[in-house]
Amino acid sequence: MKIQFSLILLALSVISLKAQSFVPPFELFSKSKVCYLTLADGSQAELFLKSMKKKKGLITELNLVDSSKQKFRYPAAQIKEIYIPASGLQKMMSYDESFSRTLRGSQNVNMDHIKNGYALFLSTEVMLKDGKQTLLLQLLNPGFSSVHQVFHDPLAAETASVAVGGFNVAGGDDKSYYIKTGDKPAYRLLKKNYDEEFKKLYKDCPAVYKKYKNEISWSKFALHLSECDTAAGE
Repeated sequence: MKIQFSLILLALSVISLKAQSFVPPFELFSKSKVCYLTLADGSQAELFLKSMKKKKGLITELNLVDSSKQKFRYPAAQIKEIYIPASGLQKMMSYDESFSRTLRGSQNVNMDHIKNGYALFLSTEVMLKDGKQTLLLQLLNPGFSSVHQVFHDPLAAETASVAVGGFNVAGGDDKSYYIKTGDKPAYRLLKKNYDEEFKKLYKDCPAVYKKYKNEISWSKFALHLSECDTAAGE
């Protein structure tokens, strides 16, 4: 009985943490389910993914088709945002429906799409080694992105993970993300640089900075952002 009770407490703690976690990054996408596209000029369309071009793992261009197979090509700069559905295999590998129920709402994000296994990609200026470019990046914190937007880095390494009773309780975190604040271009934030970036990221969130400045932990990155977002809305 004690073991069962401990596992229940562990499961509840994991669910609580999930509410302050990033959505899973997707690499495999469905070509049979509709995508929800909004262009930079505000026009909208429901199209199907045909292919994508990438640079450093980030999307530079999308090729889409409509139900009659008419083709449309959109460079990232022509797109405002697009919801792309995960493939069945991707959902099986990384999507947890219990996690989707913990997601909190956002005025700027269609959370129904997110909960139904869609990835939200935003057109974003990104600082790369060879200069600034406009690319499509997957938003990982749709429910708490009013202060900082965090995007998937497809080339990120991953920390070691620890599982107890079938639950991943530690590790398994990407070692880098792209992060965007306000109108500034997104840049690549590395785990090894988080301590030195901490003050800059949370200078406008004094409660978060004061609470965590003496125990800065990369594994709590999403928690820091979530609490910062909550504080900004108060």
